[in-house]
Amino acid sequence: MTAGQRPDLRDVARDDERRKRDEAKVVALQQQLDELRTLLREHTARQGRNEEQFRSYELALAAQRQALEQLRHEASQAAQARQLEDARMRQQLLASTRLPGRFGRCRRT
Repeated sequence: MTAGQRPDLRDVARDDERRKRDEAKVVALQQQLDELRTLLREHTARQGRNEEQFRSYELALAAQRQALEQLRHEASQAAQARQLEDARMRQQLLASTRLPGRFGRCRRT
């Protein structure tokens, strides 16, 4: 062996070490990519479930709003019917107090 061959062996050893480090980095990066892909899949699935749940909540809320609107409508109709009935009763009471002889004279004491 000559002196000129030794630096070549050192260069080869350095290149080999560099290649091994690069391969280790590539393997580590591939593992990180795989982990990121897995996390992304999990996140996407979770987001899909959350969106589905949100849609079901929106549907339930719409049903509750409709039920509330129906209840308001029924309450309004009941109030109107009560007002009409009160007005009829007042008219009947007034008519009965105006009829002479029907109930006799009402005395107030």
